[in-house]
Amino acid sequence: MLDTSCHSGVAWVKAAILLTLCSVTCAAKPPAGWSFGGPAAGYECALETEGGYQSSPAVVVSSRFPAASGFGSLMQAFKAGQYAGKRIRFSAYLASEQLQGWAGLWMRVDNTNTVGARKILAFDNMQKRPVRGTRTWQKYEIVLDVPTEATEVSIGVLMDGGGLLRLSDVRIEPVGSEVPVTIPLIPGTLFGGAVTPWDSTRPDEPKNLNFLE
Repeated sequence: MLDTSCHSGVAWVKAAILLTLCSVTCAAKPPAGWSFGGPAAGYECALETEGGYQSSPAVVVSSRFPAASGFGSLMQAFKAGQYAGKRIRFSAYLASEQLQGWAGLWMRVDNTNTVGARKILAFDNMQKRPVRGTRTWQKYEIVLDVPTEATEVSIGVLMDGGGLLRLSDVRIEPVGSEVPVTIPLIPGTLFGGAVTPWDSTRPDEPKNLNFLE
């Protein structure tokens, strides 16, 4: 039986909130091609040029207060075009320090052709397999199908609660059907209200995954 519990409650609330990230000041501007935000102002981000996996660049997401509430997220969105009809893998290395809540990668596939709303076609935020506490560098991944009707793919990392999280060596790549999806394709869920309008200027592919720009 398909376990849909991670698609309800908090997970879906986060999916909805991530549709329109509230503006949050970042200690240093997010890397080119990325944005930083969340429903609370308790988080900040910074770039470390050699602080990542195997001394590569990393983005650090940290809480401004020991008991930060809500969550902070670094993200970007791009057109589904070249990935439509394919299975894709979003992977990255994460390292954490004293997380009071949890953290994880997230990826969402949307259809934005509906006026005033968008339909979530697939979503995974690692809530069932979160990063907790203090962990050294480890590779994590999300694998989702991108239906032919998809118009937009969003990727990012989120941190919920106090602590510090480093993100490095981000990759997006098509994979074959032999690679299982981390969350099976779910029925489209329509979110109305205050959603980000379809932006035709979205890039055709993800940008600055190595944080060198």
